Amino acid sequence: MLVFRMNIKNNSDQNFLIDSLMINKLLEYSSVTEDDCVYEIGTGKGEITQKLCQKAKFVTSSELDKSLYNISHNKLSSYNNLDLLHMDGFQYTGKFDVFVSSLPYSESRRFIYWLINKNFKNAVVILQKEFIDKIMSSPNNTNYRPVSVISQYCLDIKLVEILSPSCFDPPPKIQSTMIVIKPRNSLQQSEIYMIKKLFSSRRKQLHSILHSLTNNENALLECNNNFDLSKRIYEFNPTMIISLVKILGNYDLL
Repeated sequence: MLVFRMNIKNNSDQNFLIDSLMINKLLEYSSVTEDDCVYEIGTGKGEITQKLCQKAKFVTSSELDKSLYNISHNKLSSYNNLDLLHMDGFQYTGKFDVFVSSLPYSESRRFIYWLINKNFKNAVVILQKEFIDKIMSSPNNTNYRPVSVISQYCLDIKLVEILSPSCFDPPPKIQSTMIVIKPRNSLQQSEIYMIKKLFSSRRKQLHSILHSLTNNENALLECNNNFDLSKRIYEFNPTMIISLVKILGNYDLL
């Protein structure tokens, strides 16, 4: 089992989780045991890293900010089950089973597209509430976007805690939520590209979109037999959109 926590890319932008109750809940939801190997992105000042070292078999933690890396390196030098890395955590190629993450809004979308390509068991993540509302939004909602479809199809997302700004130092101007994520399905990059392409014409009816993508009569007939072509893409739920994408993947497109 490996655990992951993300940080903002530079020290001036960071909001450190300081609320002891929420830190304990974060660790509780991660279920780290003495048999677990941990990967943490965002060492920060080492507060959570230290707790992970006390629970886990081994911890690998990465920090992009050089000054924070130096602080945590000096603070945690006594732990022989810790490897600190100075790097962008998204570039780490190691495997993990479970991770814990506190993300800035600017990294949220990048994080989702990164996560769906990973093989893992469980995740506990803190993200901006506005972004969580977006990825969990339903069809016909103005927030319903490609990332909503991809998140809901690939991931099982459960909101478990709402965090006030006072849980962080400095307090952010937004509300944050803690979610638990489990994997559901996988998507190929070509399928992700097609979802984005379909939504780029979100105001058009489906029959119009299809004629711009293919002139293959078999493809058009199969789509007509399975979908209401008078609807727009944002009216379909994630499962139906993925079904459409997989049908289109069987044919040569323009």
